[in-house]
Amino acid sequence: MAMPKKGSREISVDGIDYRWRVSRYRIISDWRKETEVLDERYLKAAERYGLGQVADVVFKITVELRNNPASVISVNYFGLVVDGFLGIDQLVSIKPKLVSEIIRASIQAGWNPESQGNHTVEII
Repeated sequence: MAMPKKGSREISVDGIDYRWRVSRYRIISDWRKETEVLDERYLKAAERYGLGQVADVVFKITVELRNNPASVISVNYFGLVVDGFLGIDQLVSIKPKLVSEIIRASIQAGWNPESQGNHTVEII
């Protein structure tokens, strides 16, 4: 089944056009204090308001050929979110450069976007 076009973005990698999409993150751990990830000044200010804790999350990135998709690569990408002043903030951003690296690595690992069969990859 092809991914919906709404919310997907296009990317060209090595002359081949793909579409990719990122799902909303899913929290997979409890909230905890993490001093190595956040700036110390931010933490001091956030702690006054009961904020500044982080949680592990997973994003699902799906990639397929733009034209005639036959196979989809599903990537579980792990990151962190912080309980911040304006709500939950992502500490990781998923950019086209990362997606192009995922596509190249998946092809090297045996994914053929033109043949049937979906693949799942986990990236920490």
